[in-house]
Amino acid sequence: MNDYPFDPELLAELAGRLYDALPAMYRIADEPPTGRGELRALLTVLAVPPAVIRQSIAELHADLFIDTADDRMIPQLAAMVGTSLIFPDAPSNRRDVRGTVGWRRRKGTPAALAEMGVELTGAPVVLQEGWKRVLVTQDLDLLRPDRVMPDLRPPIVAEQATGPLDALAHTVDVRAISATTGRRHPRHLAHWLFPTVTFPLREGTAHERTGAGTDVRFSVDPLGARQAIRAGWTAESTDAYVDRIPPQHFAADPGRWFGRRPGGFTIRICGVPAALASTGVVGREPSVRVAGRQLCRGTARVTVLEQPSRGWRGPVRVELGLATVAGATAGSWQAGSFAAVAGVELDAAGATSTTTGNDPGGQRTPAVRLSLPDGASGRHFPGAVLELSADAPGGAAAVDDSALIAEGFLRGALHVRIPPLEVGGERLLLVALDGSLYEGATPMPRVAGALRLAPDALLSVGPGAAWPPSPVRAEPRLLSRVPSASGRGPAVLHGAAPIRRVGDDFADVAGSARCALAFAMQIDAPGTPDFRPFQRLAWSGGDPRSGTWTALDRAGRPVAAADEFPLVAAERDANPGRVALAVRFESSDPAATLCPGEVAWTGDDGQTVLIHLPQLDAAPRPPDDGWATEAVFAAASDAVRVGVDGSTWASRSTADRRASLGDVAPIAGAAALRRRRVHGRRLCAWDREDPSATPPRLLALTPPGHLDVDVEHGLFAFCADEPPQTWPDGVPPVPPSVTVDLEQGATMHIGALPAAREPVLDRRLARPTQLVSRSGVLHPDAPATWHTIPRHASLSAALAAIAAKWAGAPPGTALHEVVQFEDSATYPGEAPVWPPGPADATLSLTIQAAERERPTVLIDPLTGWGGTPAVYTRLALCGLALGGAGWGGTTLPPAREVTLDLCTVLHAENRLEFAGLPDGSAVTVNRCATAGLRLAGPGVLRIVDSIVDADSGPALEVPVGRAELERVSVGGEVTARVLEASEVIFDSKVTVTDRFSGCVRYSRATSTSTSTLPQVHRVTVDTPVRVVSRNRRDPAWWRLRADSDPALTRGAESGTEIGAFGTNQLSARLAGLAGRLDEFTPAGLVTGIIRID
Repeated sequence: MNDYPFDPELLAELAGRLYDALPAMYRIADEPPTGRGELRALLTVLAVPPAVIRQSIAELHADLFIDTADDRMIPQLAAMVGTSLIFPDAPSNRRDVRGTVGWRRRKGTPAALAEMGVELTGAPVVLQEGWKRVLVTQDLDLLRPDRVMPDLRPPIVAEQATGPLDALAHTVDVRAISATTGRRHPRHLAHWLFPTVTFPLREGTAHERTGAGTDVRFSVDPLGARQAIRAGWTAESTDAYVDRIPPQHFAADPGRWFGRRPGGFTIRICGVPAALASTGVVGREPSVRVAGRQLCRGTARVTVLEQPSRGWRGPVRVELGLATVAGATAGSWQAGSFAAVAGVELDAAGATSTTTGNDPGGQRTPAVRLSLPDGASGRHFPGAVLELSADAPGGAAAVDDSALIAEGFLRGALHVRIPPLEVGGERLLLVALDGSLYEGATPMPRVAGALRLAPDALLSVGPGAAWPPSPVRAEPRLLSRVPSASGRGPAVLHGAAPIRRVGDDFADVAGSARCALAFAMQIDAPGTPDFRPFQRLAWSGGDPRSGTWTALDRAGRPVAAADEFPLVAAERDANPGRVALAVRFESSDPAATLCPGEVAWTGDDGQTVLIHLPQLDAAPRPPDDGWATEAVFAAASDAVRVGVDGSTWASRSTADRRASLGDVAPIAGAAALRRRRVHGRRLCAWDREDPSATPPRLLALTPPGHLDVDVEHGLFAFCADEPPQTWPDGVPPVPPSVTVDLEQGATMHIGALPAAREPVLDRRLARPTQLVSRSGVLHPDAPATWHTIPRHASLSAALAAIAAKWAGAPPGTALHEVVQFEDSATYPGEAPVWPPGPADATLSLTIQAAERERPTVLIDPLTGWGGTPAVYTRLALCGLALGGAGWGGTTLPPAREVTLDLCTVLHAENRLEFAGLPDGSAVTVNRCATAGLRLAGPGVLRIVDSIVDADSGPALEVPVGRAELERVSVGGEVTARVLEASEVIFDSKVTVTDRFSGCVRYSRATSTSTSTLPQVHRVTVDTPVRVVSRNRRDPAWWRLRADSDPALTRGAESGTEIGAFGTNQLSARLAGLAGRLDEFTPAGLVTGIIRID
């Protein structure tokens, strides 16, 4: 062919175009079975010269632009714009040349200097102008009150006095710029640089820390460690940036970080956010229809949702009850006597007591009465938000107003907002159908004989069907990603209780009644749609949260999800643009009704939507309804389609059945749709609690309606009376329901991180043959054909399946298996066993994580990782975080080639040993963070761009073979027969047996009195190793401090730092940035770079 490199895809395209240009009579004769493809092969050879020419032209065109040019062209492009290259690496020089012209046009402006810092370092940089922080005398022509006297009342002031969040005025500081000095000067510019880079983690498993008698507690760290929640950098953000979320700022404005992607974090329950971080005023039109009497039937309840902490002058009793309808005139009516059915007394301390009563009967309307329990003549009431509810069966049904039905209003549960008002003796407020309140003393109109409320008597508009209020959304864009995740069933988070219609009223369904939510793929077709059922959540009685889900075949019969879901996914792909998710209610009771509710449903791409189900009334099924099901479900409702925002739409029209009120998990036990609020709070006192003390030393419990979050220590808690919901039973095991999305920090991409690995490794990940997913989902970009790949809930199960598969293979065969983790879940209690193979077989095993996923595999310390496998040809681990407290490590099977890429060993005691072969093994550890390593037999142990830290134990042991280290940070003693090391930090003793082989160059080592080294070149001895952190869970683990000796920070052959982060070239990039800032900073100003680790 030709030695010039060209893309195989380009050659295939040109060959195909040449072949398609031939007349069909030649192509048909050339194709099998009549031909052997010789003409196609000839044209492929003839296409090589055009492919070379086209590739050359494309590369020449690409070399004209800095973003696409080859690295060798960067100096020429730099000369064209008149700049010199000052960085040691091509990416930094490329960014420098790209921004040169734009920075010159804006030379000296703060925006240009801030952008320059980010572009040239690849890290977040915050510019702080010193003149803005200088305390000045007020200028009457230019009022700037914030530069004279700070407002000390907000708690965030404690975090605004120093650092990159400094927003207060100070006296002039003439000292040099540093983290504590010189930043408040009219001529000084401080550049705060954050070397920690972050990677977004999706649905990692939260570590539960709940104890006896406590609230429901979790840690965001999979091991339960305390660590700050990181904030990711977004160039679009205008807020002051720090890489750790400041606790006081978070408490003041949780919505700045919670639920925000990218850059923030989210705590999830069953795949949807667990709480609301910020709320706003939602404009609504008040209803003039009176609330239904269902609001007071059964056991009524008044729940305080929100009340002010100030403005109280004494207690006020708030009661829910029924007011008589007075006045017999045809056109008006007025509230009369009041009978209370529930109540609560409020003061500055909250609810102090409650009262209850019974429905007195007669013609009455729901009302709220305010009175003074202490007999005072009058008092100011500062206001409150209440939930009014009753537990009669019909209370969970939808209201009989078409407009309010779409918003999700219920008959027996309302949110009301009582405004601040004066209470003189008693004050009666009438309740509207949507929770709006009207003055009870005002005459009200009758319309066509029905009671109505006068608009001029309106006191407050109801907050809405959900609390805290959120905008109503109903976008007619339908959800088409079916089937569901193969390991997650639909979870009923709130409502959706079945009841039975009895005339105009409702009753509880029988405990033996079979009910179900059925899910199908609706395929639009001329005339009538086609329904393809694939999933059902079924239960008996009135509690849908006790249900069990199963996959369904086309006839509506239970089958294994692994058998059916691939067929559903293939049918979805065969009907693009015509598919939507459809839901209906099925029951054995033809008079059953499913009340409105919220259901979490996860698609096969791992995305979860909160479906807002309307009221679904079951009726006997016609024989030709097009939706097959089992005979026990004799009745079914009309189907509804699901929108991408969770709204629901009629199956056979464009009618909106129910709007979405946001994708936030509701509180299961609340009568109406109620969600938690995010609340910033310090929870680190959990570690100092003593329940046995007198009195017990316990942190105050999380109150109802709160999600307490400690961003400084990575802890959060739910109220014990409002625990998070769980996924339903179905395909075992049940996935963890509490997960977190967050930014995982690191110095660079070393170890198991939720990042793209293919660009770093410069190769494609192998296609898996076995999938592991504890969360029950596939990674977002997984193709539909992956449903056919066997899925397991643990690594132990996957390796056991491989062992069973290999046991049936004939001797001498080539067996290759790839196990891939599809999620970022934690896998506790793993006891994997290396699979053995048949005699003389060629065995290859790869265990890897999917792109941008970070599974955490915790090995059972009692069982460990065992097995006596045969000799492997190749063994590879990629992207795994593995280990476990108390686990002493494992011995990997003997293999001719062993590769560890981008893996993390969680504890220093989790040692890895590589079993030896008589003819030697080739072991490569690339970009890993490990504990101690040992190569038992002959061969080569090659470690590149990695951290090997065994704490006080031996870090490296290669008694027979050869150790080759390049850019490695080693914590612990090293013993090797032959050692070849370049740009390595040896923090402890090094002992080499064969001193006449190998070499240590551009490295740090201990003195010859403690170490035995081979030939050395440019080695610094006993230089203090100052690192930011020795904590394995800290993102700054083994990162050299800014005040480290230049022998370490500039001691590499290229002039950069030595150790694991040499390719990061942080010190060289900081030096290059300093040079560019000197060039672009206006004359007379002093600039300084402050590094925040």
